[in-house]
Amino acid sequence: MLPSDLKITTIVNNSERIKLDLEHLIRDGIITIILVFLSLFAIIGIKEALVAGISAPLVFLATFTVMAAFGQTLNFLTMFALILSLGLLVDDAIVVVSAINQYKGTGKFTTREAALLVLRDYRNVLFSTTLTVVYIFSAMMFMTGIMGKFTFSIPFIITTTLLSSLIIALTINPAFVVALDGDESKQIKKRSKLASFMDSGFIKLT
Repeated sequence: MLPSDLKITTIVNNSERIKLDLEHLIRDGIITIILVFLSLFAIIGIKEALVAGISAPLVFLATFTVMAAFGQTLNFLTMFALILSLGLLVDDAIVVVSAINQYKGTGKFTTREAALLVLRDYRNVLFSTTLTVVYIFSAMMFMTGIMGKFTFSIPFIITTTLLSSLIIALTINPAFVVALDGDESKQIKKRSKLASFMDSGFIKLT
């Protein structure tokens, strides 16, 4: 039994900081999805924008699953790693979706054929670029001592996020594009005015 005159005082309360970081993560995640959707919608099309936009929540779902499996909890270090990886998790999806749209736009390939060609032509490129960034951060996981244990969650979560993004971009994203495009005919897709304007601008610059 505790004495009746015992007073308990909270000296440090990190829960408020974690709640604030979680709010920032949710806000930044929503902003990321909206910006990716609007950018691809204006340049490519609504179907491609939907596919790329849904990649962010799928990557986070995979990351949280791995975190739970390895006993990683939400704290200010893991939240920092998740916020840091926000700018990296949709890169692979954008590349895959844009490449499929480019192949399909030639009028020579169906959506399914374009997706298979992208997997063949861009697979090694996406692997090499993603693994390059993974190697940089994963080296921190081998730090020893107290500092190594303290910062382990940062490279672990960033590495998990990048690998999840790569896997989803090479598996789920092409399948979504094929599923959403019901017309398998080899028709040249009409480009948006913004995309045509940007192409003409790049040609003039070069």
